[in-house]
Amino acid sequence: MSAIAAPTIQTLRMRLIPVSPRLLEAENLSFKKLSRLLNAEIPERWPPASLLPMKNWFQERITGHPHKTGWFLWYGILERIQTDILVMSCGFMDPPDVQGGVELGYALLQPWQGKGLASEAAQALLAWAFSHPEVTHVRAHTARGNLASSRILEKCGFIRLETDPTKPAIDRFICYRPSSESMDI
Repeated sequence: MSAIAAPTIQTLRMRLIPVSPRLLEAENLSFKKLSRLLNAEIPERWPPASLLPMKNWFQERITGHPHKTGWFLWYGILERIQTDILVMSCGFMDPPDVQGGVELGYALLQPWQGKGLASEAAQALLAWAFSHPEVTHVRAHTARGNLASSRILEKCGFIRLETDPTKPAIDRFICYRPSSESMDI
């Protein structure tokens, strides 16, 4: 049985691989095993620091809903001439809700920030989400003042929403499914 349950997404510079229960188990056991399954180097600094507070929550979601692989975390692997390397985690918080929405997030290891990789991954995941007819919109949020992340979202077609008065330190964004007319150009 393959360790990869949902299809891999190929971008210009990366492979995005959905985190399955088997891959998650490998990550928890040994980076060496995960490296073999992903065919990529796993940096000592893995995972990104911003993912650590959510690690247990994602672990429960991935292992508790193996048939929903793809609607949670994805590994972002930078393809290089010699050895590919795991550089980011990205994906969704949950499968689509009853309104057709999903929430997108991404976390990149510091040495690879500022190189367009988060934008590349976000664009690919948006396309993947919108390939599912039940998805009508994708939400995202960043800490207020995180200009780099805000710029990534805007570059991907997200629109900044009004500030939620109950969460003034958060900038909220939304991206709606492209209309069929705009796709027929």
